[in-house]
Amino acid sequence: PDLRTYSSLLDGLCKDGKTGLAHALWHQYLQSGLEPDVRMHNILIHGLCSVGKLDDAMNVLASMEHRNCVANLVTYNTLMEGFFKVRDSNRATVIWGYMYKIGLQPDIISYN
Repeated sequence: PDLRTYSSLLDGLCKDGKTGLAHALWHQYLQSGLEPDVRMHNILIHGLCSVGKLDDAMNVLASMEHRNCVANLVTYNTLMEGFFKVRDSNRATVIWGYMYKIGLQPDIISYN
């Protein structure tokens, strides 16, 4: 299987709320020696945020930096939304500030 196949499987598992299986698939993908792209990271981050696993989502963000995979506006918007859903406006604000620091311009989704 290639990146597209793994991304599709990961997306389906996350949408079904099966983040444990999604995480297992993620680790299988990494162990195969393939490198995930920003979209694949975002799929997992979104899935984790959807079920309130914000610390795990932040760990995925950190792993992106280790892999030299540049997070994008979708990544940060997803994390901010996740933090606001669990009423953690402090961490959402930290994400917002970091976005500005690295030069990402917010879009309409960022403001909503």
